[in-house]
Amino acid sequence: MVRIEQLGDQKMKFSRLALLAFISVIVALAENGNGQTSPNTKPEFIESTLPAVVRIDTPLGHGTGFFISNNGWIVTNHHVIANAPIDPNTGYQFCRLALAKLNDNAEVELVGRQVWGTVFKVSKRSDLALIRADELPAGFARSPFFRLAEKQGKLGDDCFTIGMPARGVNWAIRKGVVSGHGLYPDDFEMGAAKLSSASQSTKAPRDSVADGSYRVTITTCGVNPGDSGGPVFNANKEIIAVNKAIPLVENQVNLDKFTYHIHLNELADFLKELPDAPEISPPVLKPQYLNFSQIVDKDGSQKTIQLVNPKDELIVIMMDIDAKGPSLELEPLRAALQLPEQDFWKKMSIDWAFVKSQRGPTYYFFDLNLDGNFEQVFVSPIDDGASATQYTLSDRTWKFSVATDDFLDRVQFDSSDVQRAFVRSREALAPKIKR
Repeated sequence: MVRIEQLGDQKMKFSRLALLAFISVIVALAENGNGQTSPNTKPEFIESTLPAVVRIDTPLGHGTGFFISNNGWIVTNHHVIANAPIDPNTGYQFCRLALAKLNDNAEVELVGRQVWGTVFKVSKRSDLALIRADELPAGFARSPFFRLAEKQGKLGDDCFTIGMPARGVNWAIRKGVVSGHGLYPDDFEMGAAKLSSASQSTKAPRDSVADGSYRVTITTCGVNPGDSGGPVFNANKEIIAVNKAIPLVENQVNLDKFTYHIHLNELADFLKELPDAPEISPPVLKPQYLNFSQIVDKDGSQKTIQLVNPKDELIVIMMDIDAKGPSLELEPLRAALQLPEQDFWKKMSIDWAFVKSQRGPTYYFFDLNLDGNFEQVFVSPIDDGASATQYTLSDRTWKFSVATDDFLDRVQFDSSDVQRAFVRSREALAPKIKR
């Protein structure tokens, strides 16, 4: 199995919510207003909770996770591992895990070496991921873990979080109170407007956005970038939520505002069934923070949408071959970019697309039967000597395989008209498609 030994460090971004994804090193004890240690942050309280929290490393970012069993199951955010590398032999994503405990001086101490973890399950809608540690380091014969609370936290209840803040120290514990619960984005008309620089928010009826909505809890725990995927637990050391995001004001993180967390019920639903084997999940990328241009053929038969980031490190070409997608302006595009990945591509009525990065693989997406969903995804590595990989949707299950060198020549749409248009557009875009 191929593993990446050198891990980079780049901030993850999210346009509406500031995704929390970085790390530092040691621990800070929460104090009350008199500067005294709170009863629920005494060393014995921390000693029994801190070892259940892990640091998660991927080549493009860092985050937090926590054990939910004594045999290695770990919960985190999907966005923490979204860019985790894929084992070319199995198609499974993997990451590195660091564990810690308190030593006799009540200081954080790393336990053994980092270990590998495999991603078993994800929910992009609720931004959750389930990882299983491939092994545990010496000193962790069985992993300490959190239990889920039976009920959501009551308003005003004390709550705690442990995470890896970018501007702080690793395994930092903080205390707050439960401030509210709601359905995002349905119940957040005013709040959503404050989370980005958009001047207007569009609140739709709850049933019309159910597919993209999820339940959230709000606290005053004061999480930071780096705490993504960390636990929010009560005074009984039971999980009541999962760290997710912090508000934005004019695209700047406003750290003195509320913290947004994935609700206990979302987590409980996600964990109802633990998979026997890792699930294959193809990369479904959604462009963000990009300038765009739009080209329509003179006869209106085909539309090309090109998105490029300000540094020209990423180019996205989206082809609406039958020109059934909406005519785009900047604000509608920004609104579309708030949707979950699959909803975004479906709204844009994209028949095929490719995403090319200067630093990573090139991705190709195809909606072969034109039903609004991709059935075929190819990943072409930046290393010319490596083989491309292929994801194919069959009977609602994704299959992983190694692609042939001529995989683009083998793409076949159900519609002969679209197939001919694809061949023409591919020839026209050849200079951009080629590495």
